[in-house]
Amino acid sequence: MLGENCGGDEESIREVREAVSRIRIPWRDQVLRYCLRAAKRLRPRAIILHGSVSRGDWDSGSDVDLIIVSEHLPVDTLKALEAVSKLRVDEWRVDALGFHPTVFEEMLDRLVPLAVGAVFEGIPILGYGYFMKLKRTMRERGISIKPTEFGWELIKRGTSL
Repeated sequence: MLGENCGGDEESIREVREAVSRIRIPWRDQVLRYCLRAAKRLRPRAIILHGSVSRGDWDSGSDVDLIIVSEHLPVDTLKALEAVSKLRVDEWRVDALGFHPTVFEEMLDRLVPLAVGAVFEGIPILGYGYFMKLKRTMRERGISIKPTEFGWELIKRGTSL
């Protein structure tokens, strides 16, 4: 497995606060509350902001998409989803998915678009080192993405997949 747990320690809390402070959206306070709660309770390897907010094409109806990668989440994806959903109190704009690291890394191995898109277009809120290791691993495999009119196209060593 790549990286170490980030933990709910002071350094992790500072990393979350700094990363969220750079997000320019009206619902930043909801994102901060949710991410701090997730950092403290799940001690994740990474919290990744992805989707329209990370791309900068959000609008007033957008939600804030997060992926939480934590060894403290069950390997069963439905149970992990339930666990991250229970963290939400009043952060109605936050839409979080949670994955055990082995599951998320397997998703990358299988080139699951959600995982690939999060790694290439996402912004690490927590776990910058782990996030960059994932991105580097994908690049070493010759995987990248190319923007298209409707999103992005997966590229492997110069050929479209």
